[in-house]
Amino acid sequence: MRASSVGLEVFVEISREEFSSLKRNSLTGSIRFRDNHGSPQRQIPFTLVYSPIQRNFLSVRQIPDQNYFGHAKRVDFTINEEFYDSLREMDRYGDRFSIGGKLDIQIE
Repeated sequence: MRASSVGLEVFVEISREEFSSLKRNSLTGSIRFRDNHGSPQRQIPFTLVYSPIQRNFLSVRQIPDQNYFGHAKRVDFTINEEFYDSLREMDRYGDRFSIGGKLDIQIE
């Protein structure tokens, strides 16, 4: 799994095997983050979780909460069943979060 971000726009590439295991196990990795001002890249640990009972397509939890995204110590993305099914059907799917944020996942 690879992930990068420019500001709040996060792009994640996962393999078919990783996607297949997502229903059973969460996926962990690091986002290569850089802001819109050209600051040096930093790694932000993240988790991608599937939750069929979640109502929202996408839920994002940033630790610490209410902090600049680039200063996060960890980010947890949780997708629901509709998001998962759309991703499976189209091999790429995304949704918006917060103010100006976007998670875009592609199956390689």
